[in-house]
Formats: sequence, C-alpha cells, structure tokens
Amino acid sequence: FYELTVEKLAINAVMAGCKPEYFPVVLAAFEAMSEKAFNLQGMITTTAVPWPAIIVSGPYADKIGMGSSYGCLGPGYRANATIGRAVTLTLIAFAGCYPGFGSHSTQAWPGRYSFCFAENLKENPWQPLHVEKGFNDETTVTVIAAKGTLSVCHLRDDPPGWLKVFCESL
Repeated sequence: FYELTVEKLAINAVMAGCKPEYFPVVLAAFEAMSEKAFNLQGMITTTAVPWPAIIVSGPYADKIGMGSSYGCLGPGYRANATIGRAVTLTLIAFAGCYPGFGSHSTQAWPGRYSFCFAENLKENPWQPLHVEKGFNDETTVTVIAAKGTLSVCHLRDDPPGWLKVFCESL
C-alpha cells in the first residue's frame, strides 16, 4: 500500500494517544513484525483471528508505566492501550487491514484494538523473556501473532485440580 516511514509511524502513534516515551516500543514492534519469520502478510490476510501481541520485557516497561499484572489487558494502562492502538492504526493505514478488504478474519476479536502488555518481572518465577532471548538489562519487545484470550479460574489449592481445569480449557 504505502511506504511506512518513522515519521508516519510517529504520526499514527500520536493519533493513538501515545506519549513520546512510548514510541521506542511502537518502533521496535514494527521492526519485529517486519522480520520475514513473523509473516505479517499471512497474519493480516488469514480468515482466522490472530493479531500482534506486543510483549515488553525489561526495565523500560516500568519506566513508561506499562501494566504487567492485574488487568494489564484492560483499561487503566495508557501505555499498553495506546501502543497497541498505534500498531493497529498503522496496520489499517499502511497495510490496508480493513475488515473484509485487507483483513479477512471472519470474526476478529477485541484484541485487534490493542494487545500490548509488559512482562511481570517482579512476580515471574522463571527467567525473564529478555534474558531468555539473550539480553541482559536491555528491554526487549517481542511480537507474536496471537488469538483471543481465555480466562481460566481455579480457586482451590490443589495442583492436580489446576491441571484438570487447564486441560479442560484447552
């Protein structure tokens, strides 16, 4: 469609409500999506529902106020919402991702408005994603094509029961 420049990406980020300090994450997300292995064209033209999920891992997420815990995919975190929205606006404007035109998802899902969150480094029992990917104290932005979310709730304190609920949910 149109050539995407850093300037045009910044304009879309501003229209989405991003603060200037959010822009490095938006730019990194587009750099990740431009990698051949991501298959952006396949993701946006499929009849399925995937959309870019933007995962920010590292200290910069806290610096810009990204949500990484309770409600991080819902309202209340401007950085999460506007970074994800900047990605969507730009895909509409520069890749023609209009429903039924460039985007052929038969149903879509609300995550196509914004699907962005930070890794919860404080409560993560595993190695952080940015470290797993070979980085030390740098912040990384990972983008994956993801489908809708599924809430899995289990309130009892019995791990075999948790496993049963997770398996049934799958």
